[in-house]
Amino acid sequence: MNQAFAVLWAQWRTFRNYSGKSGAWLSIGVSVIWYGGWVVAAAIAAFTLADPEVDVLERALPGTLLLVSLYWQAVPLLMAASGLALDLGKLKPYPIPVMQLFGIELLLRSTAALEMMLLVIGGSIGILFNPVLPAWGALAAIPFIVFHMSLALGIRDVLMRLMNRRRVREIVAVLFVLFMTIPRLFFRPGAGLRKFFSEEFALAGIPNVAPVFPWTATAHLLTGKDLLAAGGTMLAWMAVGCAFALWQFRRTLAFDVEEARSGGSGRATAGAGKAGIVERFYRLPSALLRDPLGILIEKEIRYLARAPRFRMLFLMSCAFSLVVARALTRGGASAWGPSFLTGASAYSLLLLGEVCVWNSFGFDRSAAQIYFVAPLRFSRVLVAKNISAVFWIMVQLAASTGISMALGFPVTVKVIAEAAAVTGVVALFLLSAGNFISIRNARPADPQSSMRSRGAGGSQALLLLLYPVVFIPAALAYLARWALGSELAFFGLLAVLGVMGGVVYTFALEFAVEEADKRKETMVAALSAGQGPISS
Repeated sequence: MNQAFAVLWAQWRTFRNYSGKSGAWLSIGVSVIWYGGWVVAAAIAAFTLADPEVDVLERALPGTLLLVSLYWQAVPLLMAASGLALDLGKLKPYPIPVMQLFGIELLLRSTAALEMMLLVIGGSIGILFNPVLPAWGALAAIPFIVFHMSLALGIRDVLMRLMNRRRVREIVAVLFVLFMTIPRLFFRPGAGLRKFFSEEFALAGIPNVAPVFPWTATAHLLTGKDLLAAGGTMLAWMAVGCAFALWQFRRTLAFDVEEARSGGSGRATAGAGKAGIVERFYRLPSALLRDPLGILIEKEIRYLARAPRFRMLFLMSCAFSLVVARALTRGGASAWGPSFLTGASAYSLLLLGEVCVWNSFGFDRSAAQIYFVAPLRFSRVLVAKNISAVFWIMVQLAASTGISMALGFPVTVKVIAEAAAVTGVVALFLLSAGNFISIRNARPADPQSSMRSRGAGGSQALLLLLYPVVFIPAALAYLARWALGSELAFFGLLAVLGVMGGVVYTFALEFAVEEADKRKETMVAALSAGQGPISS
């Protein structure tokens, strides 16, 4: 295991060298708050499973564990996050046994859905203190955790190989999101969670059925029922999961990323010298605005459109609007609440915000130093990045509108106006905070990587802390519409809040420019920092 320890030691030294730069401790603090909340949830799970009411546990555990399974496998991928992972390109030249690399990679899968692991461990601790259930039943959490870690590793490797192939990754992203969301499109009106698990998805596992699935078998083991059948089932699932993960890991280890990314690049492109419709579209900002603002906006729009990471996030935000639309239109959304199109736009702000708002210099990396040495004001750079972000957010809104109309959803002028107004006001406040975060917590991002290495928890923590604040203006407008029963009051208050947002943005922009001037060396150094053997 000397090689494995050397990999971990190198990663620790890399973290030590980077930890003091550009607000890395801010990210750590936010993560501590987020995962601290899940530790509290794990404690609640422990107290719940320590209750001697076994009948209640037998009814609730299978469905609960199914929810855990769905979250574990689906949420990180829907957030386009793979968690920490080995950088195999750096490790291939070294004589490290494959099984050691596989072991480290398997352990790193816990970072993709650490929230669920905390819940499962908390529940297992509760089993230990349950006076009715056998204490050794807590060991059932081990094969359950190993199965999900190995399954997550196998799925991630398959998706990563596909998404590193030219002309394939965007198709894979759309198909994957549609696959994850199709079941939700056919939910019946009024079906609650309990009705869903008992009627729509019978494999959730009623206590009297055989322990066939991992969640059912684990529930039986935790409650001390059908030990032989449930234990054999869970061991079989764990073996299948590990075999699948090892098979895919070996294929990924032999996969040539650079060759896959360059596939087809040598093909001659007819009419490459002609400025077609797309090229004229890219040059539109330069034609409408004076330089350097126009050329900066053109650069941002052009580069984001070509970045695989951004394209996948954009397509995911458009595809997920189907789920939002179906859920709100069938679920009987309130006449005074947000429309389905507004909900879809809110989701796009979360996804696109990662690359356009709170880490807007990530794709620039070391090239960001040109902004400090070129004869232009840094405020122009921030404004250009903000305008390009708003542009793509509005393009996403237009795409979601077109998809909704094609599917026959109730899209009206009022629905479109509401979504555009709310999104615009929220974006103003979000960009005001995002400019400061982009400077204070600048970190490099790989535009070629379709999935970020950090787990979903970081984005969810930001959603928990920042998004409720920036959505307060929109909430006030909805409150006014509910209290006064007037659309005029809703749009009028949004207009006033939009003016206030513009004032806040102006002062926040000046503050961000001052911060950039103070931290420019630290910021550029952080964006130029390389990764260790573990991508983080």
